[in-house]
Amino acid sequence: MYLPHSFMYGIAALSLAISQNAFSADANNVLRVGTSGDYAPFTYKEKGAVTGFDIAVVEAVAKKIGYQVKWEVADFVGLFGQLDSGRIDTVANQLSITLERQQKYQFSQPYEFSGDVFVIKQDNNSIKNIQDLAGKTVGVGFGTADERKLRSLLAGKNVTIKTFDEDPVAELNEVVLGRVDAYYNGAVAVRTAIGRAKLPLKLLGKPAAYDEIGLPFARNARGQALASKVNAALGELKKDGTLQKISLQWLKADVTKKN
Repeated sequence: MYLPHSFMYGIAALSLAISQNAFSADANNVLRVGTSGDYAPFTYKEKGAVTGFDIAVVEAVAKKIGYQVKWEVADFVGLFGQLDSGRIDTVANQLSITLERQQKYQFSQPYEFSGDVFVIKQDNNSIKNIQDLAGKTVGVGFGTADERKLRSLLAGKNVTIKTFDEDPVAELNEVVLGRVDAYYNGAVAVRTAIGRAKLPLKLLGKPAAYDEIGLPFARNARGQALASKVNAALGELKKDGTLQKISLQWLKADVTKKN
C-alpha cells in the first residue's frame, strides 16, 4: 500500500521523538559512575561486581534520589577522561576535593574525612618523623591528590618520591622489600591493606594531612543538576545516620566527620 511522504515523515518524526524521550528518561534515571575497583576497602571487585565503602555510599545516594547506578570500571588515571567526555557522570574512588579539581569540576559535599599517613617497616626505628625522611625514598600513588600533597609536604627536604600505579598492597610491599623507605596514603586504606596481607609495617605518627572526599561532576546542566540532587541526598543520609552505618560497616570507624 502506498503511503504519502508526509505521512511517512510524520511516523518517522514520531518514532524519533519517542526514541529520544525514552533515551532522555533512561539517562535521567541512571547515574553513570566510574571507579577503579582496585582500592579496597573503598572500591574493589568481588564475584564479578564492584563493592566497598565508596560503592555503598553511591548506591545509598542513588536509592535516595530514585536513580539506578551503572558502574564503569577503568584504570584510575583514565577516570577523569571519561568524566570529561561525558561517558560517566561522576567518579567514586576516594577523590580528594582539591582547589585544582574544584576549578574544573563541581563537587558534592564531602562524605568522608581521610587522614594521610606515612608507613614504614615494623622494625624501622631510624625514621621517627618527617625530618628523618631526608635522603630517603617515599612511595605514593601516581596521579593522586596524595602525590601532589606529598611533593608539597616534602619540598626542599631532599627526599626522592617514587610513584606507583598499583593496588595498595602491591605498593606497600615496596616498603617491605626495601625498594622505598616509606609509603604515603590514607590511614584507613593502609591499615586495611596491612591487616589483609599481614605485612610487617607500621604507621608513622599521626596523620600528616587530612582530605575531604567527594564526588565530582561536570560543570554543565546535567552535572549541576546531579550535583544538587546528590548533595541533598548526602545531607539526608548524614542526618538519618545512614552514612555513619555504612562507614562503620566497611571501615570499622566513623569517617563521615572530622576526628
